[in-house]
Amino acid sequence: MLAIAGCGGSTPVKSSGDAGQAERTPSERAGSVPAQAIPPAVLTLFEQAAASMASGDFVDAELRFKEFLLQYPGYPGAHVNLAI
Repeated sequence: MLAIAGCGGSTPVKSSGDAGQAERTPSERAGSVPAQAIPPAVLTLFEQAAASMASGDFVDAELRFKEFLLQYPGYPGAHVNLAI
């Protein structure tokens, strides 16, 4: 059986405000993971894709993750979920 629950829980950053150094992860402080502000409509698309994946509708999830990646190709969470 394939376990997918661990990958579907990561969602993009919702706001474009500057986060303080204390609020960032060590990798973000090092500059290796840039935070992206993602519009709510696109964030909804990511969440729908994750929900489709969690419910077992992998074809719909694949299409939604691909649609998300057309708009935000640099977001690693969608690439990881698409690879599953």
